[in-house]
Amino acid sequence: MLRIFTILLTIFILMNGGETLGQRFMLNKIYFEGMILTNQKEINTTGLETFPGLVNDSLYFIRSIDGGKDYELVKAASKTKDGWKGLEKLNEELNSPYFEGPFSVDKNSGVFYFTRSGYNKKKIYRQNGKQKDSVIVHLEIFEWNSAKKTKSKKVNLPVDNYSFCDPAVSPNGEYMVFSSDVAGGFGKRDLYMVRRDGENWVGIVNLGKEINSGENDGFPFFASNEILIYASNREGGIGGFDLYFATFENGIWSKPVLLPKPVNSPYDDLGFIVSSNGYEGYLASNRPGGKGEDDIYKWTSAQPLWQERIEEKRLVEKEVDIDVFVFEKLTLLPFPEAEVKITPLNITVQDIHLDDPSVNIMNVDTSGSMYLKWNNIPDEKTTITILTDDKGRKNIKLYSGQYYKIEVNCDICEPEIIFYKPAIHGSQLNLALQPVTSEEEESEDKKDIVEMDKSVTSGAVFVMENIYYLYDSDKIINKGENDLDILAVKMEENQDIVVLLEAHTDSRGSDLYNLDLSMRRANTAKNYLIRKGIEEERIRTKGLGESRLRNHCKNGVICTEEDHRFNRRTEVIVLPEE
Repeated sequence: MLRIFTILLTIFILMNGGETLGQRFMLNKIYFEGMILTNQKEINTTGLETFPGLVNDSLYFIRSIDGGKDYELVKAASKTKDGWKGLEKLNEELNSPYFEGPFSVDKNSGVFYFTRSGYNKKKIYRQNGKQKDSVIVHLEIFEWNSAKKTKSKKVNLPVDNYSFCDPAVSPNGEYMVFSSDVAGGFGKRDLYMVRRDGENWVGIVNLGKEINSGENDGFPFFASNEILIYASNREGGIGGFDLYFATFENGIWSKPVLLPKPVNSPYDDLGFIVSSNGYEGYLASNRPGGKGEDDIYKWTSAQPLWQERIEEKRLVEKEVDIDVFVFEKLTLLPFPEAEVKITPLNITVQDIHLDDPSVNIMNVDTSGSMYLKWNNIPDEKTTITILTDDKGRKNIKLYSGQYYKIEVNCDICEPEIIFYKPAIHGSQLNLALQPVTSEEEESEDKKDIVEMDKSVTSGAVFVMENIYYLYDSDKIINKGENDLDILAVKMEENQDIVVLLEAHTDSRGSDLYNLDLSMRRANTAKNYLIRKGIEEERIRTKGLGESRLRNHCKNGVICTEEDHRFNRRTEVIVLPEE
């Protein structure tokens, strides 16, 4: 008899803790975090050097003239192994007596599109009756054909009497994105897009309230026809102006994603560009350690920062070897002859539609993640059953792009059900089982902290399993504060006890970041005890990061969230009396 099977499915709207349904590109966060930034000291000055751009492998950028408030477009003269050096003045068609700003080059035609200030004068009168000239400044987008050496001219956009600046032309030359204060936007300056129609740009469109904010959004750059990078000083960033990226596919813009450190800093970061090879590029920042206001930095990465997804159909049709390993959660001892049932599910992320009667929206959290409950009827006729060997292992073949329901049953463990897709979760299927414990055994387990009294010897270690932290956070999940409450009571009853709180993280994130995170977690637990009335001098803290993992979930190993959470713990060590 068929039964209704309910899956709690998490679909991320943002890429990499965020991904939009059907998006073809995703961010390689690990390579962003591992990139190297190098200050281009030979071309940076005490003034401002910003908005870099690559034209035929030559570096162009905007700089302040003699450290003042006028700006011009220049070209770096030569490239050495240590970076760029020297300057070349450019054609007067690119540099006027006024302000020149961010630019872009159409790779197909060689046409420069750049920001230039426009000036209009009018007469105003002060209260004393004296007349004075007032200058109204509008930013405008100009173009100059470097191949034909024509005169620069203003680009005719389908709206008048507003400022237009920061042009970015897509690699295929079909679209231009720019920033403007056109009325009816979402913030102070919004991003807009026009499309090419012969010699004209037509159809101005606001990129929408997801891309734009209530503040300033600008300085765009097309990393590809589908990937746009831009800067915004909206709330929720790291510093002043922060860098974001979004994708443009099938006429739809994805929700923007804040680029990781070290690209973004607590200061202004903008002008991010990517070279044609995808492994390097440039950005501008006024972060500490530079030579002036904004400096230009070169970035290099071990791998391209974005990767294209493999088509779902190709993944579904591809068979891959899967290593199944069934083991006991706490001891990591293998479960021999464990029965594992594997049922293919008729589901792909792209096939889920919110108007499907089998799909219910459970929640949409503040990070943009949408939680869906999907009711599906698996075809039990397609279920295969395997038995692990005496080492708890079994090698099988599954389709890479197929979702599977995995069930494990044994006489001495709790039933385990997970949902697995090789293309997402990898070729190692780890199944951690929780042994069944009697009420008497559970009672014994709780004695670790509950029975802590004066007879406890120094050096005793108590693992507080019921303090849980959110991933990438030092915030304690509410249900996990019980162990700290018990510890506070026992420390109040035993005034001689001095404890060391050692906090641990899982392996995700860099070693240095996890060390800092664990220290913050330890201090969070300490502050909780202090609020409960425990003297501060009786509580020591130590953060150990990911240095003492309790299971196999080290760097590079794909694990379930539950397995990762098993490593996020706080241990109590009773210190000797001083």
